[in-house]
This record gives sequence, structure tokens and C-alpha cells, in this order.
Amino acid sequence: MAGFSLRKGTADVEEFTISSIACAPGDLLEIDVGATAATAADASTLCYVRKGVCTEVTTTSDTTVKVQIVDSSQEWEVETANSSSSSDNQDGMVLTDLNTVNNTGTNSVAKEAVVVQIKPVGVAADKKIRVKFTSTNSGLTHDAA
Repeated sequence: MAGFSLRKGTADVEEFTISSIACAPGDLLEIDVGATAATAADASTLCYVRKGVCTEVTTTSDTTVKVQIVDSSQEWEVETANSSSSSDNQDGMVLTDLNTVNNTGTNSVAKEAVVVQIKPVGVAADKKIRVKFTSTNSGLTHDAA
């Protein structure tokens, strides 16, 4: 499965409202502060916004999608843009798109660093890592200022 897959912990399942989004299991969605509908997560997704991982396929005509709610206690497996490396462990990382993390080999401290790498999964060429999300869904962190 492409995208995010829960490997440790449990997740509440909720329905997010969507509009004109085609989703696949493992895709990461975000709900910006003040928004009523979810959008596809991407490189500009902020660590403190509410996030959920799709559990079902939707088409652009669907108006809701079931998601696993993300929190910082869970561990997720995800695909990466580059080969994985244990030298990236504990690095903050920005998303490439809704199902890939941009592991550039440098630690990102930006508000858009939504995950921290825990460890690589498989061999480097598999381009998979285990991550934790950097913030809970409260919308109230020191990064939100």
C-alpha cells in the first residue's frame, strides 16, 4: 500500500468532509484551522493542523471519507522521496505530497516538518521509513504562533 500505514498504536476513525478529492488508502489529509473540509496534505502542510489518513477509496464526487486520526503517540510507515538512511533518524521532515515524505538528509525545524523519522524500513532502495507525527491535533502548540 502506498502512503501512510499505522504500525504502532491505535487510531480513532472519523469521517472528514471532502470536496473534489480522489483519495486512496494511505493518503494523508489535513483540515486547516477554521476550515470545514479536508484537503490533500502537501509540502505546505503545517505540523499543528488536524490530520487523518484515508482508509478507503473515494472519487471526486464523494463528499466524505473515513480516516484514521493522527496523533504523536503513533508510529507510521511511509514512502520517501529518496533512499532511506539511519543517519536521518530523529530528523524532522516535510511532506512531498499526500503519501510521500521528503527525506532530504537534513533536519527540518520548519512548521511544515510534520514527521520525525524513527528508523528506516527494509533496505535503503525500498524508500520506506517509520515516523511519528510532530504534533497532536489540538492546533495549540508553540509552533502555531
